[in-house]
This record gives sequence, structure tokens and C-alpha cells, in this order.
Amino acid sequence: MSDPVRRLSLAGRVSFSEYIDALRLDGTLPPPLDLLTDATKSAEAGFPATVEREPLGRKFETRLEFGRYLVDRLAPQNRVDLSFDIGLWAWLALYYFDQLCPSSDGRRKAEETPRYILPERFQYTRYYRHLVRGPWLTCAIHGEASRVLLIPIRRSEHPLASVGEIYAQVAGRQGVFRSKEVVAAVDRLYFDEGSGRPRSGAGGSEAGSPRRLSKVLKQFELTFDLESEEPNLITSILPQEFSRWR
Repeated sequence: MSDPVRRLSLAGRVSFSEYIDALRLDGTLPPPLDLLTDATKSAEAGFPATVEREPLGRKFETRLEFGRYLVDRLAPQNRVDLSFDIGLWAWLALYYFDQLCPSSDGRRKAEETPRYILPERFQYTRYYRHLVRGPWLTCAIHGEASRVLLIPIRRSEHPLASVGEIYAQVAGRQGVFRSKEVVAAVDRLYFDEGSGRPRSGAGGSEAGSPRRLSKVLKQFELTFDLESEEPNLITSILPQEFSRWR
């Protein structure tokens, strides 16, 4: 069954935040789903959009599937406006809380609050960590290349509950993440077309890993305009340690 998208008000976000704090002390507490429709804690989104918790009759299998679904359901709204809509992302995080913070043996383990509720003041280092906004924005910007950032190297029982290593290293740098060319290069380096997943070994910290790539690209930002360079050029100028991935 579809539900109309709404926004959590400031009062609703405070209540949701208090629940997350309490959950860290008592993992058995059920999520306050009443906030989703409580007129004193939430409001209409202001645009026509609906969502379902399990649109395919099952839970989302990857963050890529989740991100694509959100892009489709929230279109054609302005991406910049949606990106900073704190109430919207808090409402969606609560709506999908069972997948973002799943119960195991009757208990939940909450992550840091910005995973579910964005800070009132923009902080990139926290905004990219949001478990709903992150996959939506990745798919909205990078399309097909989003797969290398949003599909885990290994299958996960709870794929929406955490971010992968490649996403963390690439999305953690704003100048790198916003470049379609860089993310396309990352996809060419680390995605395995045969398995449909990032290549084995891409999640480590050794030579040629995404963690090393993040550091190299940081140096490249001083001399290259990474937002305008072709993906092939980016991969070709990488140091020798990346040769196995090329």
C-alpha cells in the first residue's frame, strides 16, 4: 500500500531524535511510527508523491535499488530543493526505519543520529552519511555509475543499514563525489560486470584501493579540474599502484 510522502516538523524531528537516543539505552523500543501521520509532528510534503515500504513485495536488496526507487518516486521535484529538505529525509528515514535500523532478536542498534536526521545547519561530512538521502542523491547525480558506490562487494542481510567502503571513500570528499567523470572512472576501475558487484579486494586499504584513490584524487584536485576531465584520462594518470585495476 502506498503512503503520501510527508515531512517531519521540528517537533517531529525532536521526538524522532529523542527516540534514537533512547534506543541506544533500550534496543527493544519500537519506532514512533505515529509521528509519520501526526498532524502536530508532520505535514504534507507540498508535492504529490507516494512511497511503499516494500514496493516489489520484499525488502530492498541494495542501496542502488533503494536510491533508484526514491529518484523515481520523488521526480520531477527540484534536486537541490529536495537535497536540503531536512524534514523530508527525516520522515523517510522513520518510514523505512525497519530496514535502516533492523531488529535482530528483538533488539535494534542505532547508528549516529545524522544517519537518520540531518543537522539543521548544512555539514557535508554529516549529510553524505544519511542512509536515505545518500543513495537518492548518488542515483540522481550519477545514474548507472552509482552501482559501484551503492552495491556492496558482498551480500548483506540488511543492505540499507550501512554504507559501503567505496561509497564512504568517494562520497566523503565533496569535490570527488560531485564529479560525474570521477565516479564514472571509479566504476570502470572497481566494478565487475561479470558478478554485478564491485571487484573482490576493492574494499581494502592496500595499494590501488578506493581509500588510496581518495587520497590521490585529493592531490589531483590541486592541479586538475576533476569535474571536467574524461574518465579515461583520470584512470590513465593514476599512479602505478592502480595498474591492476586498470
